[in-house]
Amino acid sequence: MQPKSPAAPVDLASHPDLRVTKRDVATILDVCPRTVDNLITRGALPAHRIEGMRAVRLRLGDVLALTRGVGNAR
Repeated sequence: MQPKSPAAPVDLASHPDLRVTKRDVATILDVCPRTVDNLITRGALPAHRIEGMRAVRLRLGDVLALTRGVGNAR
């Protein structure tokens, strides 16, 4: 049995409208999920609630803009 080859790297910047979870954002920013909650509460990171659910999604472009120090890009 051959070992699995690593997945090809993905250029996240080419998918700015992709919606990601708070856990995904925490991984991208290398912070805990509570920090993501704080960023959302402060308005530094816009989040969109999924209708009829408690879950939220964040736009990848907004997350990447935050990493570049641009803040709320939308």
